[in-house]
Amino acid sequence: MSKILRSYDFSAGKPLRTVRERDRMDGGCKSRDRLRVEVPGAEVLLARWFDAGRNVGSLAARTLQLLDAYGPSITTEAVAEMIARGTHDPGALAILCEQRRRGPVGPPAAIHFGDHVRERDVIPHDLGDYDE
Repeated sequence: MSKILRSYDFSAGKPLRTVRERDRMDGGCKSRDRLRVEVPGAEVLLARWFDAGRNVGSLAARTLQLLDAYGPSITTEAVAEMIARGTHDPGALAILCEQRRRGPVGPPAAIHFGDHVRERDVIPHDLGDYDE
């Protein structure tokens, strides 16, 4: 008879193993290792995914795609904000990375017209032709 190792104890409502213990059992994961090295705070994000019962491998792969697309500085800032907010959603991480790439958004630029434009009379035309 085969024996199945569980990674989550549903009766107690908590993980049986920590992320590091699980990594030791499966020989480690290169994507998670790369995240830990290049993105400070990634360990907290990985632990949140693990605690929430999410697929850590696929989320780590998605985060690596963001790391490759936006670079380590933007990804690190976005992860730090996620940790501060207490979230762990990968879609939110992508949005935060994109917001940092675009930079701060200032108020809309004021439009200044010449005096001749403000004083111009607009003569309305018959709109009946549009109804036909």
